[in-house]
Parts: sequence; C-alpha cells; structure tokens
Amino acid sequence: MSKTYDLPMKLHGIPDWHGSAYLEFFQVDPQQGVATEAWLGHVSASPENPERYVSVGTFWEEHPAFSGGTAVRHIANEVLLKAINLSLPAADVQRMADLHARIVTYAEDSAGLIDQEWTSVTIDVNGVPEPGKYIKFGDMIAGFVQASTSATPVAFLARGVEPAEIELATVADAAAYGFDLSQGVSRDQLRPTPMPSPSNDFHPDFDQIFS
Repeated sequence: MSKTYDLPMKLHGIPDWHGSAYLEFFQVDPQQGVATEAWLGHVSASPENPERYVSVGTFWEEHPAFSGGTAVRHIANEVLLKAINLSLPAADVQRMADLHARIVTYAEDSAGLIDQEWTSVTIDVNGVPEPGKYIKFGDMIAGFVQASTSATPVAFLARGVEPAEIELATVADAAAYGFDLSQGVSRDQLRPTPMPSPSNDFHPDFDQIFS
C-alpha cells in the first residue's frame, strides 16, 4: 500500500458522466503530506464516439507554485503542456533534439497571453455559469474556469468534447472515481488515461513550435 495524501481542496469532476471515471494524476507537497493538485479523468463509453475524454484538475490555493499571484498563469501553462504532450505522434517519429525545450517555451509564452490568444467560454459549475478560457492544440482543448467553488481556477483538458458542452460540479463522493475523499489519495489508486493510437506524423499545430 503506497503512502496516502490528504486532499485540502474540494475536487471537481463531471456529474452523470456516461463512461469510465477515475483518478488520473496528482501532485504532492511531501513536507506537508497533502496533494497540491488532483486530476479526475472521464472517458466515454459510447461506441459511436469512444475518444470523448475530459480531465478536470483542481488545485490547492497554497500550491507552492502560486507565489506572487501566478495561479492562473501556472494552471494555463500546465494544462496546455498536457494538451501538447498528448498530441505528440508515435515514439518512433523523428523529433528535433530541442523539442522538449521548445514545447516548454511555447506553453509558457501562450500562458502569458491568455487575454490575447485564449477564447472565452462560459461553463456551468454546480449549475452556475462561470467564466472560462480555452485554447486548442492538435485534437486537444486546454482550458480553465474561474469557479466560485474553488479558490483557484479549475482546469480542464478535453478531446471530442467542445468546451461549451462541459459541465462541472464539486465531488461530494469519489466512489465513482475509485477512492474515498475522506481517506485521501495514493499512487496505487491512479489509472492511466486510455488514449487512441498516436498518429504517424506531427499535427500542423506543431508548426508553431517548430518555427
């Protein structure tokens, strides 16, 4: 049994999701023994559209990275990095030596231009319309919503689902995700995201990173 970490924030997920729901990822502050962010994954059960996927990330307001009022930019950068990495082609496709550094720089630059480059959207959180922003990369959508239910923006990562279709809610019972909120989270509860087969070439959006 791996170490358990407390959850100092209210998690957010998708209510009444038709498909699989699971604990996808979390980060921790080892000194305080708490999770500083947690992501809940949702994959469609529909045979007509099996690639529908949404991951929802909730962040602790005392996250070590949130110094100097940087929560929005940090969250935007992180969710965009996830979108880019999930858009990479198969591992045997040739990559430039500095691709990782270019991806990091691109995500950081984009996160600093939220008002100029990201699209506004309204997303319901617990039935209340809340303002959000998103950006598309490859087949992925990276975004966040300024939910009144959270001290920090709630992030979302989606494929096959438009941002306006997403409805979020605070999670009162995480049994559907395979764990007990009152007991915290542990590494042995994580489940990897089922992804479609990677493509055999870079999506045209990578031209922004290559240039």
